[in-house]
Amino acid sequence: MRPLPNILVLTAALALTGCHSHYVAIDVQNASGTPITLMEVDYPSASFGTETLAAGATYHYRFKILGDGPTKILWTDASQHEHTIPGPSLTEGQEGTLTATITPTTATWQSHLRANYSLKIRPWNPFSARANQTLAPAHSSDGSDTPA
Repeated sequence: MRPLPNILVLTAALALTGCHSHYVAIDVQNASGTPITLMEVDYPSASFGTETLAAGATYHYRFKILGDGPTKILWTDASQHEHTIPGPSLTEGQEGTLTATITPTTATWQSHLRANYSLKIRPWNPFSARANQTLAPAHSSDGSDTPA
């Protein structure tokens, strides 16, 4: 085969495999029976929310996990009581779905997340601590630091 067809075949193969962005789709369901206000979901490195969520409504959101850490949901109920309920811990690269269901007194979480096992390729940084490690001097049998 000539080089040009090889390049075209390789380009087509790469285009067909495509890229996949790992994200989490979350549904926050208000099953409390009354409207809630100031709903917020905190997750590693960011948060999102809405001013109001009607009784029986669902708030849909998608996000990418950058970093590792816990989640939590905060809201104010119709009686102006503030609630904070911890959620699952997330790990960078996970993807899947989360559901947080707000009830009159608490919130429950359902997690359907899977790990991302893709290879992380990071460019070599000549200024990193690892790149600048020096080798320890060789020791001779007499204990001096001169090469043996």
